Amino acid sequence: MRYIWITFLFIISACGKSPIIIGGNTPPPDSTIETAIVDNYINKIYISMLGREPSNSEFSNAKSILSEAVSMQSREQLIDIVHSNEEYYNNFFDNCRSDYLNGVDTVEIREQYIEVYADLIENETNPFFLEEYQNKYQKLIELYNLGSDLKNGNINTVEAHKRCVNNQIYDDINMGTENYVISMFQNFLYRYPTLAELNNATIMVDGEQANCFGVNGDSKSNFNDIFFNHYGYFEGVIIDTYIKLLLRHPNSEEVSFHTINFMSDLSYKNLQKSLLASDEFLGLK
Repeated sequence: MRYIWITFLFIISACGKSPIIIGGNTPPPDSTIETAIVDNYINKIYISMLGREPSNSEFSNAKSILSEAVSMQSREQLIDIVHSNEEYYNNFFDNCRSDYLNGVDTVEIREQYIEVYADLIENETNPFFLEEYQNKYQKLIELYNLGSDLKNGNINTVEAHKRCVNNQIYDDINMGTENYVISMFQNFLYRYPTLAELNNATIMVDGEQANCFGVNGDSKSNFNDIFFNHYGYFEGVIIDTYIKLLLRHPNSEEVSFHTINFMSDLSYKNLQKSLLASDEFLGLK
């Protein structure tokens, strides 16, 4: 009986002990990202920047660069590679023609506009009309060369946008001064002009002295220079980029932050990179 009692006490004592914890057995955090997210990220970058999916070799190279962790540095490295592709500039021009010129293609620009004005210049004897035709011809040539000039560093994004609206094609789409002014506000500022803005801009574009955004001018050229130097234009670029890449409007803090940076360096690539490299574009938010 005594042995039974001792055995019982031993069992009770053993059951009351704390569990034994083995140190160093905590699993490390998982820094990898699901394969489907990485694959989708690569495809989105190529489609957004080049207008197409990556080739097999491009996709394989991108996977190698990003590895499993998909660090911020690896994302930016991949974006730089895609930005350096010559197709990037062609796709930029394609987007501009789609956004501002009703999708007119380069063949139409050449055959229906450039060649037409070349014929007018060749056959015109009136100096007044000749100068007008030559000016319009030059603007069309500048539009036609937009992609190559952007690639060669001859112009920046702001100048590219100027070329998109300062030509006969844009005028034909938005006939009349008021329509021209309204289209500028809607395309680049994402809003309708106030009555005062519309009146003053119309007067200026028509060649009379007026004040727009606090700056005086008396020509269409003056208006365009004032417009594309206005803070609201740079805000509009931020809004447009967010909509295209993140499929949403930015909040006021995001607009302010990116507008200041974009006005400082005028680098549209840097603006795009900041969004393309984000966790939100990657698909983690």
